Amino acid sequence: MGRRLVRLLLVGSLAAAVLGAQAQQRAFQYLRQEQGLENLAVTALAQGAGGEVWIGTENGLYHFDGTRIRGYGVAQGLADPRVNSLHVDASGLLWVGTETMLFHQAREGFQQVTRDGRPIAPQPGQSLTSSREALIVNARDGLYRVQRGPSGWVIGKIFEARDREHQPELKDIWSVLAEPGGDLWFGCGLGLCRWSDGRLRLYGAAGRGSTAPLGSLMRTADGELWMRSRDRLWQLPLGAEKLLGVDLPATAAAPAPMSPPLIVDGQGRLLTQWGVGVARWDGNAWEAVGVGEGLRAGGGVSALLLTRDGGIWLGTAGAGLAHWLGYRHAQSWGLTEGLPSEDSWAFLRSAAGALYFGTGAGLAVRANDHATKATLVGDPREPPDVASSLAEDARGRIWVGSFEGALRVFDPRTGKYRHVARLPRITSLLVDLTGQLWITTHGGVYVVAEPARDALPRRIDKDNAGRRLPQVHGACIAADGQVWFHTQAGLFRSDGQRVVEIRLVGDATQLPESRDFAALACGQDRIWLGGGMAGLWEGRLQADGTARLATVDAPLLQGRSIVGLHLDRRGWLWAATDYGVAVWNMKRWRFVRDGDGLPWNDCNQGAIYEDRDGSMWIGTSRGAAHFDELEALFAEPRLDVRLRVAGHDVPAAGDGNPGLVLPWQKQGVVLHLTSSALENRSALRFEYRMAGLEEEWRSGTETQLAYPGLAPGQYRFEVRARNLDLQAESALQTLDLEILPPWWRTNGFYMTLAAMAALLVWAAYDWRLRTILRHQRHLERLVAERTREIEASHAQMRELALKDGLTGVLNRRALGEVLAADVSRASRSRQPLALVLVDADRFKLVNDRHGHQAGDAVLVAIAQRLQGLTRAYDHLGRYGGEEFVLVLPDLDISRPEGRARIEAFHRSICASPVAVPGGALLDVTCSFGVASLAFGRLESAEELISRADAALYRAKANGRNRVEYADPGASD
Repeated sequence: MGRRLVRLLLVGSLAAAVLGAQAQQRAFQYLRQEQGLENLAVTALAQGAGGEVWIGTENGLYHFDGTRIRGYGVAQGLADPRVNSLHVDASGLLWVGTETMLFHQAREGFQQVTRDGRPIAPQPGQSLTSSREALIVNARDGLYRVQRGPSGWVIGKIFEARDREHQPELKDIWSVLAEPGGDLWFGCGLGLCRWSDGRLRLYGAAGRGSTAPLGSLMRTADGELWMRSRDRLWQLPLGAEKLLGVDLPATAAAPAPMSPPLIVDGQGRLLTQWGVGVARWDGNAWEAVGVGEGLRAGGGVSALLLTRDGGIWLGTAGAGLAHWLGYRHAQSWGLTEGLPSEDSWAFLRSAAGALYFGTGAGLAVRANDHATKATLVGDPREPPDVASSLAEDARGRIWVGSFEGALRVFDPRTGKYRHVARLPRITSLLVDLTGQLWITTHGGVYVVAEPARDALPRRIDKDNAGRRLPQVHGACIAADGQVWFHTQAGLFRSDGQRVVEIRLVGDATQLPESRDFAALACGQDRIWLGGGMAGLWEGRLQADGTARLATVDAPLLQGRSIVGLHLDRRGWLWAATDYGVAVWNMKRWRFVRDGDGLPWNDCNQGAIYEDRDGSMWIGTSRGAAHFDELEALFAEPRLDVRLRVAGHDVPAAGDGNPGLVLPWQKQGVVLHLTSSALENRSALRFEYRMAGLEEEWRSGTETQLAYPGLAPGQYRFEVRARNLDLQAESALQTLDLEILPPWWRTNGFYMTLAAMAALLVWAAYDWRLRTILRHQRHLERLVAERTREIEASHAQMRELALKDGLTGVLNRRALGEVLAADVSRASRSRQPLALVLVDADRFKLVNDRHGHQAGDAVLVAIAQRLQGLTRAYDHLGRYGGEEFVLVLPDLDISRPEGRARIEAFHRSICASPVAVPGGALLDVTCSFGVASLAFGRLESAEELISRADAALYRAKANGRNRVEYADPGASD
């Protein structure tokens, strides 16, 4: 024990001096106001039973389900929204401490917990913890135990006033941690207290004690207790009697809060607040992550959370919630780390341990692992050139190729960086086992036989069979030292002396063109080819010297353009694409994108490099990514999915699950999906269907699903979570649902309707019997009235059809019928019949001078004056325009009394002026043409009118305003 104590004290005292030198960029994703986190001052974090993240802030509580953020405040039951602590107990119940109150989560909101009607006010920081049976609250007036009783919450103080008087340490409690069995650990004064079986025990420091209270406590998986004060990190090993101090890194730019957060990550490393960032302790050294490493934490890190899938979340004071992407295995390098350009194309670890970066603005070097930044190689005043390929010769010199075709060499010992040759566009540099430098270009293959002796490149124009070597797309060196390169003309291999073509064979209908491949990787008796949209192909060497190609089933690469391939020492195949990096461990695929710490998804051509320690470097147009702890990439993912029905408790899954019976609602059923898998969340999809309603599976990222107006019946909802990047899926979750029919479709309602219907039938029969005759009589009256109305209507319609609309006399059609009938009757009975054609003189002048309304008044007056002298069997009709026809049966115009009657008609028209609109009086005259029916021959009505018209014409010709008679015997 003594040796261990000395070792820990020495490590602690040296901790600040060995602060990790790696100043690589880390990737963070932020949740802020744009995503729904309205208050950015985060005070506490917790992960709910369903995997959701609860975020406490200075003004409100927020819930993040991996897709959207929902806020909780006063309207949801949080009467005091100033959250200072969060805790999820063993049952999955969320507890919320605020400045003045304590709440627990209810079905649709939160409920306050009080003691005898008085609120409980938790302290800020680590003030809520729980054992198997109770919640422990470090309140402003002491420690409370909260347990569920038969009729509500049972709340009691752990230490009464007399206990605090007897034990002064109990007056100042800063943080609290409950063991599952019920023991309590808490910071008391400047030390550590343990309450077990009704006894209090105080632990002090070995050596220099703490100058600040213990604001955070936690127990690691190996059983050791760790604590954090503002100035130091503390450890209580199992069975130890004293606290061991570990110094924090050098003084931070910002002071620590009274309760600095402290957690342990999935690899057993401690993570705690430090300055405006965090510091990570691996047992030997600190690694700081702050602004220089890409963390934007505002006023500092105020809360830390390790999620169940190993993710790290950081609550900040003013910058919202930060999610550490690729926490276990990803760092990135860019301008902040000294690279002259973020456009990264090549990497090389020299024999001396320096790390070289080929970038879009030249060559940079990180001299050793303790250097925090890279430096530019060469004169910064010279125009930058893309360093697209790197290789090291036997003298430790670095050869650099560029897309412009420039071949350079850098000597680290002298610092000289000189130009060697100008070649076509260089695609790769390789040094084989014999020390030869191979240079592949768009103009063929070049070799520097002895690069250590400054030999110049020699072009290999043809292979051993005399075939020319055209543009080279990719190259690699196999474990046996043979150099492979792929050209537009095909695949070639060289042992350093001979270059031979390797003919590609396979299914001719599927085999891509040789020019479609742009990337090449070498294995033992195997190669891999890919590029563009050709997909990924594996080639196995055959005894006849050919390579048989077969496509590799890689769903993650569908639709992706492969720009680089590499087979690492583990036998994993890495495929860089335009949408991230696909990794294949020969069992399953894994996709790495910006959500895993890759600075940019669009990878650069051939920018994949395996470092000496087996870690991998990936180049993108926005920086270089460094991946270590690679086994974590294929850690078995734990995908789960939980289901909740809005407003209802979902029964636990299992064979005895009775399902859920719900009343029918117009708004339907709303389902909430959650998953504790928050890492690689962008690739997470929920696949689901409502069996009984739909057969096809649906997929999406939505966590709230609505089925409006779900018809009554039985359904089964099925859902699973699938992560495309991890190639993993959860177990299928099912929920049986029965939707009850609405009240108007139940059997009781139908029986009630039947009884009511019977009563209504009896009442209706009685009422019908008494009213049917009354109704029948009423119908008869209505029929009679309607008949009379129809007859009157017919008469009215007939009159309208026969009368002139202006004058009210017969229209021409009716006049024709009447005249024809009178002519026929007079001809049969040989009775006299006179016809008078009346025409208003100069009627056009009336219209022209006085208007059509005056003309209408004249016509009406003529009709009225003529009709005033007609007999009951005489007929007057309007023949057209200003012409009228008088049909006078039994009038003999050959006799004086007959002509006297004609003259009386004529005088009636001219007797007095006609009053017209406007008040004017017009003198009206007219001309008559009279004809009588001739009996000497059969005469028609048309002939009679024609003779009268001829007489009228003579009256007009003889001066108008006169009567002219047609010759009875004339025939016109």
